[in-house]
Amino acid sequence: VNHLWVPLALPPNDPRERGNHGVTALGRLKAGVSLAQAQSEIDTLTRGYQQQYQPLYDKEFGVTLVTAPAEVLGDVRPALLVLLLAVGAVLLIACANVANLLLARSEARQKEIAIRIVLGAGRWHVVRQLLTESLMLSGFGGALGIALAWALTRGLVALDPLKIPRVQDIAIDGRVLAFTGVVSIVTGVIFGIVPALQSARADLQPVLKEGGRDSRVATGWLRRGLVVAEIAASVVLVAAAMLLARSFERLLGVDAGFNASHVLTLRTTLPPTQYTDAKAMAVAYASIGQRLRESPGVQAAGAVTGLPLATVRGDWSLVLEGDPPAARLGRAADWQIVTPGYFEAMGTPVREGRTFTDADRADTQLVVVVNEMMAKKYWPGQSPLGRRLTWGRNTNWITVVGVVADVHHRGLDAQARPEMYRPYAQYPYTQPTMTWVMRTAGDPLAATTYARAAIRAVDPGLGVSDIATMEQVLADSTSDRRLNMLLFALLGGLALALAVVGVYGVVAYSVTQRTHEIGVRMAIGARPADVLRLVIGEGGRLATAGVLIGSAIAVAGGRLIRGLLFNVSPTDPVTFAGVAIGLLAVALLASYIPARRATRVDPMTALRDS
Repeated sequence: VNHLWVPLALPPNDPRERGNHGVTALGRLKAGVSLAQAQSEIDTLTRGYQQQYQPLYDKEFGVTLVTAPAEVLGDVRPALLVLLLAVGAVLLIACANVANLLLARSEARQKEIAIRIVLGAGRWHVVRQLLTESLMLSGFGGALGIALAWALTRGLVALDPLKIPRVQDIAIDGRVLAFTGVVSIVTGVIFGIVPALQSARADLQPVLKEGGRDSRVATGWLRRGLVVAEIAASVVLVAAAMLLARSFERLLGVDAGFNASHVLTLRTTLPPTQYTDAKAMAVAYASIGQRLRESPGVQAAGAVTGLPLATVRGDWSLVLEGDPPAARLGRAADWQIVTPGYFEAMGTPVREGRTFTDADRADTQLVVVVNEMMAKKYWPGQSPLGRRLTWGRNTNWITVVGVVADVHHRGLDAQARPEMYRPYAQYPYTQPTMTWVMRTAGDPLAATTYARAAIRAVDPGLGVSDIATMEQVLADSTSDRRLNMLLFALLGGLALALAVVGVYGVVAYSVTQRTHEIGVRMAIGARPADVLRLVIGEGGRLATAGVLIGSAIAVAGGRLIRGLLFNVSPTDPVTFAGVAIGLLAVALLASYIPARRATRVDPMTALRDS
């Protein structure tokens, strides 16, 4: 990729304006200087500015230093930690299932192992053989996992449907292979050593005499304990997935302050070499707006400096007419520059007064539209219409002519802030880049051709970029939460499936081992319904214990997921009740299948075979 670097000419409305608090600076720390030390020095400078430049720079404003990775990637550590714990829980559930299978297999091979020991094989030799089998299973699983991860990673990088930061850097490298190898070996040893030791320590005489029935009691509690642990881990993951799903549902239910349906967005930039002043730019954008509104299928069109949910602008210090000096401290509002038709195109409701028209020119009364939050904060219990304010270095009073609904510029999960809108024609500085929004009667993307033609009719040299529907912008703004929800739903579903298999396996194996007991019960008068209750009750007790333990763990660890939730408590009783009922129902269903098989046991056959 070729890069071209040109000097940046800073406009007067950015770094030289102390009332503008939206400037971001980049710097490199000196060798040996920590971020905390640099922040301390900045705080000292800030205190001096607060005294020197009141009210434009007061105690509520300051400079916050953050590292470049934190600025680019955001605060992803909590989410990654929770995700790592969730993946670890799924791994433990899978290993518990394998351990259960190994225990069952070792019990089935007890007579074979006993004969080996009698013929001279050492117990350590038996342990080593069984442990080798466990390591082969874990190694095969690790290799299969790497293959699946490689395929999924390639698909994720190619599609990137969720706009994951630095997704192009995701790859299966040597560190991943080494970590996978270590995890495979460790899990193979940990979950294979117990079945191996249990088999090697078995009492030989009962095994050779009775087939080892009495020795199986020693591992029964372990198998049941593993199933309880599986269910408990499943409760934690399924509860987390349900909490994230409810959180995402509530996030999508937030009133964004606009109607994203049938809205097309695109960006244009006027070349500063051709449009040298604010007046020339205002004339060009007025012409573009007029042509866009005349395009087929376009119901309304307007431009804005920062698109909602996609661009965050800084705030400006304010002075309200009639304010005493002490009241001016802390007055500030976010700001946007818009053209006539913007609010209509976005579908932003007008609560009071009017929006901008072509009559709001540079030579007419200076006007501003504020949002509801600003009206309530600075004119509580009063109508802001007709009130006057000034901002930054402006000395002319600006009159409030309208109040619009609060628009979430900083994200659906962020609280609304005081915000004001100025008409583009009255903005005293150059603003070459604007984002156009067009409300269409049909498919908004179908209007792209007409939009390009309208813009090039004003200036054939103008380009168009960042074409997207407002619905796409809305979806992109929630992509991180959607990703968290989908990942936990996948992990929770996988954990639930593994737990169900574990319950089924333990209950089915128990039925096989208790065939003689069931035959005796039926021979002395037990009905099939009694046997059904007996077997299902075993699965139900395991599930109940797992649900109780898992719920306690989920409640205790709720603080880990709190930062990923929106308007949902990490201990939401409705969610936990639903998860508990659902898991109990699934566990009972998994127990029902072997229970039905137990009711078909022929008492005479069972007694004869035993």
